[in-house]
Amino acid sequence: MTYCKKCKKHQPHKVTQYKKGKDSVYAQGKRRYDRKQSGYGGQTKPIFRKKAKTTKKIVLRLECVEPNCRSKRMLAIKRCKHFELGGDKKRKVRNTHQLTRLDITLVKNIIFNKYNLNTEFRTICTDSKTLDAREIIYIFFKSLIVLRVFIMENLEQAFQGDL
Repeated sequence: MTYCKKCKKHQPHKVTQYKKGKDSVYAQGKRRYDRKQSGYGGQTKPIFRKKAKTTKKIVLRLECVEPNCRSKRMLAIKRCKHFELGGDKKRKVRNTHQLTRLDITLVKNIIFNKYNLNTEFRTICTDSKTLDAREIIYIFFKSLIVLRVFIMENLEQAFQGDL
């Protein structure tokens, strides 16, 4: 809640952090600078290289939530290195990877059909659409073992065919 000049009373405001907009190429200073820079003669104006400040002043943009008002104003606050609006709400973060049923069936068809591992595969993949990271790692290593066996068999057949 802060004072709104248009409503002439304290109102709740939506608070966002102000960000500088893109510089206009049609501004008078930019047009003058571009004109002066064009042609021969190198850099015509000094380039500032002695930056002293490590932080910027934080500017808040306050917008009145009253539907008929919607007036906006800026409020500058002090300098700070880290600024966060609202804070982080305690979200439940799970280490799960999204695998669709199509991905699972593709893996099953490519690797597991040759070696009749369907029963093991069904125990890993439950009806839920997400798999835990441990389950994915298990499937991955199982498939690596199967692929290794498959490659070894094919190499043996290739060498026997050469002899």
